[in-house]
Amino acid sequence: MIKGGTGLLGPAIFFFGWNIMRLGFRWWTQRLGYREGTDIVQVLSSSLIPKLTQGASIVGMFIMGVLVPRWTTIYFPKTIAHVSISGHLTRLTGQGLLDQLLPGIIPLGLTMSCFWLLRHRVKPIWLIIGLFILGILGYWSGILGLTA
Repeated sequence: MIKGGTGLLGPAIFFFGWNIMRLGFRWWTQRLGYREGTDIVQVLSSSLIPKLTQGASIVGMFIMGVLVPRWTTIYFPKTIAHVSISGHLTRLTGQGLLDQLLPGIIPLGLTMSCFWLLRHRVKPIWLIIGLFILGILGYWSGILGLTA
């Protein structure tokens, strides 16, 4: 329930404010493009485009760094050793050991090796097929498993 009866004031301010800014920007850029003509391409490519490309690549790498450990999951269920801690026999798995050392190192290594292969002209379809075969063979041999 909106108090005071001003329920349409917020959406109306947003609608008119947004459209005034949008139409003003369109008018300004259209006028700039008409005035500069084909010279605008040279002006933009000389200074703005390389800076914009560099900024976009930095943001892209930051996003990759955040998303790789979140979306890539590799699980090593193989038992490495049985350890006695305070009288309790504990099973030490490959995943437990890797998570204690550096969480997310295996997905990062997999992603970096895929980037390396792509830079060395390996076709993406062969990369996908190779990862598919690697996953099947790893699960079949017991080295890789489904997430716990």
